[in-house]
Order: sequence, then C-alpha cells, then structure tokens
Amino acid sequence: MASTDTAAANVAQMHRFVTEVQQNGNFDLIDQLTHKDFVDHTAAQGQSPNIDGVHFIMRYIHSNIKDLKIEIVHCLSDGNVVATTKYLRGTQVGDLMGKPATNGPIELRIMDFMTVVDGQFKDHWATVSAIEDKRGLSVSRDRSRITLIFQMYSCAFRDAVVSKGRLWLASSSGGLRGNAACGDDYETTAKC
Repeated sequence: MASTDTAAANVAQMHRFVTEVQQNGNFDLIDQLTHKDFVDHTAAQGQSPNIDGVHFIMRYIHSNIKDLKIEIVHCLSDGNVVATTKYLRGTQVGDLMGKPATNGPIELRIMDFMTVVDGQFKDHWATVSAIEDKRGLSVSRDRSRITLIFQMYSCAFRDAVVSKGRLWLASSSGGLRGNAACGDDYETTAKC
C-alpha cells in the first residue's frame, strides 16, 4: 500500500473510532480497532494503560456525559502516526474527572496521537483541556495535564520547562524550538 493510501486508511480508521466508539458508544468495536498490545502512555493515575482502560474510559465518558457529540477539527497521518484534535461536547450528568455533575452543557478539547500497527491502534498519547462549563463557569483546571504534552514530543525535544506561565521546548540539538502560554502561576520541568 502506498504511503498516501496508508495515511488515508489511518485517518479513516480514526474517524470511525471517534464517531462509532467515542461518540456513538459502540463499545464492541474497541477490540476490533485496538491492538492486543495497546498502551496508553498518558493514562490517568489508577487507570489501566491497556485495552481494558479503553473499555473503561469509553464507558465512563458515556455514563457521565449525555447527548455526546464529538467534532473532529483536524485529523492527519504521517507514517504510522495519526494525530487528531477534537471537541467533545455534551451534558454532564455525572462525576467527570473528579468534578460533580453540572447537569449543563460542557466542552473538552482533546488532542490525540496514536500509532497504527497491523491496521489497529497500538500506542496512544493525549492531552485534555479543562472541562469548560458552557454556562460560563470553569469546572476543572488540571494543570498537571500540560506535562502530557512533553511526552508527545519525546523524539523531537530534549527538555520541556514550564516557567512564568510559558511552556518552553528545547530541541535535541539544544536550540529553543518554541513556547506557549499555560498559566502564570504554573511551573514544572520535564525531561523528554
């Protein structure tokens, strides 16, 4: 299969997973679309990083968010890696990431990176935004999630530092590669 065919197949598979599993709750497809040796490199503390964790998180989301809709903003593939940015929207009817139900509309922004091996998703990295209460209230701001970004760029960046509200990334050659705002009172350092 040519690389453009592989990229198109990977993107189509991601769209299928997002629509049929994540949005529509067809949990039977998880085992079909996910590799038996699946690893979630950014699984939450206490969550299984294997395929059992995929089943758990999908059921958890569907039991706590009703009228779930997912909008894919970007989905692209390079080699065996598929990257997706998306919005998850719905009504929060149960505890979600430690926050009690709002019974109102919420939105999360999610960025996923997944590898595809033998036509199935094998490795996963994600970063998830704070839960945004669409009534205008912020119901979660888990700043530790910023460190997940560092793991996604482990091949490209040597160091990642959060200081004075900016995320700084240094390349393996030592040159500064970029920075982004992440909150004035948040500081951490991570080796990639």
